[in-house]
Amino acid sequence: MKLIGKITFVLLVITLITACGGGPPATVATLPLYPGATELQAGESTIADTLGQNNATDAAMREAMGVGGSTEQKGYRLPADATWDQVKAYYDEQLKGQGWQTNSTISAVMEQANAGNDVFRTANWQKGGQNVTVVMLTLPTDATQKELIVSLSSQ
Repeated sequence: MKLIGKITFVLLVITLITACGGGPPATVATLPLYPGATELQAGESTIADTLGQNNATDAAMREAMGVGGSTEQKGYRLPADATWDQVKAYYDEQLKGQGWQTNSTISAVMEQANAGNDVFRTANWQKGGQNVTVVMLTLPTDATQKELIVSLSSQ
């Protein structure tokens, strides 16, 4: 009887882990990185400086309010020939291959915001209690200057 109880317990734990998506939660460091992208460095990029401050502010606010979760953000310089369609397709393929999904309502809103906007484009994927948002920024005065912000929010 004890053996059956142990087997039942192990099967229950495996079922719960599988239902939750299994494996540890993602971090910004474990998310796929667009080929050829290079990380922006604090002190050398105002975007990197701002994202670093955002990370610290988020952690301080969550602690002050006594709520869990986190938001991590990193910035990258994209290759000059990268297009939004390529970036979005890359993240769709990579993230969906890891079990991430899009939300049709959020995606529809983001697509409307992206339409006709060559400077700021964004997309979002969810998995469990986590959300990944990618934002591609193109410098209006030089279309070869492109940056990517990857933001991961966890609850």
